Amino acid sequence: QLGRHQVMSRVLDDAMGCRLRHHWRAFSAMACSLDDADALDLSPGDALLVREGVMGHAGTPLAYVKRRMAGESARFVLRYTTEDD
Repeated sequence: QLGRHQVMSRVLDDAMGCRLRHHWRAFSAMACSLDDADALDLSPGDALLVREGVMGHAGTPLAYVKRRMAGESARFVLRYTTEDD
């Protein structure tokens, strides 16, 4: 389990020994389950934002990532670059 302020992509980069890139991401909303409520310090039924996707290197998928967060306030800025960047 990640620490509160750890960035998943950096942890995966270190574990894989290379810089991973996002192949795709999807966003959805759902009600908070009992397990998620306990882990995220929320109430069951609260709104959750779910982000999932695949990360990889050199066109090869290496990791499926699924993240849940409180849905009442979330903001994402997606900046994608070419493989040459």
